[in-house]
Amino acid sequence: MVLWRFTLREIFSRPGRATLTLLSIVIGVAAVVSVTVSTSTTHQAYENMYVSMTGNATFEVVANEEQEDVSPIFDQKIVKQLDAFRASAAWCRPFKDSMS
Repeated sequence: MVLWRFTLREIFSRPGRATLTLLSIVIGVAAVVSVTVSTSTTHQAYENMYVSMTGNATFEVVANEEQEDVSPIFDQKIVKQLDAFRASAAWCRPFKDSMS
């Protein structure tokens, strides 16, 4: 009970400070929510874009970016090998066309 009395006394004695504190909390929460929503929306948009581009692919081939001594660019030999598979020929074509 004493804590509430102390809190209310501070709020009423310094209303500008209390208002700015409340405003900063509201802005902080709004920033976190907006970044979370925009990240989720961007992730969903990229996922939809890749699904529409690749169709209903059962697997995806990505460049290896984790190794420092290897360039993260597809080698044309790999694309030609993937083209040999009938199931992957339909979704490899956009990658081949964009690389040439």
